Amino acid sequence: MAGLAFEQAQQANIGGTGGGFSAVEGSPAYQLFLPDAHAFSAVPYLTPAGYRAIAPGLTEPEEWTFNPAPAVTEGSGNGRAVPDLSADADPYSGYLLYSPSFAQVGDPLLEGGWGGTSFVAPQLNGAAAVIDSAFGHRTGFWNPRIYTAAQRPDSPFTELDQAGAGNDNLYYTGTPGARYNPAVGLGIPDLTALAGVLG
Repeated sequence: MAGLAFEQAQQANIGGTGGGFSAVEGSPAYQLFLPDAHAFSAVPYLTPAGYRAIAPGLTEPEEWTFNPAPAVTEGSGNGRAVPDLSADADPYSGYLLYSPSFAQVGDPLLEGGWGGTSFVAPQLNGAAAVIDSAFGHRTGFWNPRIYTAAQRPDSPFTELDQAGAGNDNLYYTGTPGARYNPAVGLGIPDLTALAGVLG
């Protein structure tokens, strides 16, 4: 019975993050030179079990089957691979929201459970501003330089290179030895080392 309750809880709280390959935008040159930018490992928790038409020639899944313990599969994709970089977006691991306007009489409210792109994008934007400030000028378009740097032995990124259902974004997981994967892109940057690359 406990196993059934766990599976039901997993199904009720299923979610996921971005990452994948564009069906519209082609691969930029800097990704074409990274050998594993279009290979992936995945753990398919959800499998479409029925489709419905939403526009002429366009369908979407209507029902899903859920697998609480999926095996790792491998594949490849085409088009612009996203994301490029990652930072901690997990709402349970490190963000508190300071909300004085929601506080009752007394101390301002510190509330946990926040995360996602809404926190990571400003965090990386702030890091870019600090790096620009350190050099006294804008460092420009990062992508060609960061993809080149990721291939060096002293890469400024910690990549996701372990595969399995306990190390995934609810679909994509790491690929051992790969410098890129669609769960975290090139990985989590060491900002000091990255500043050295961009300078």
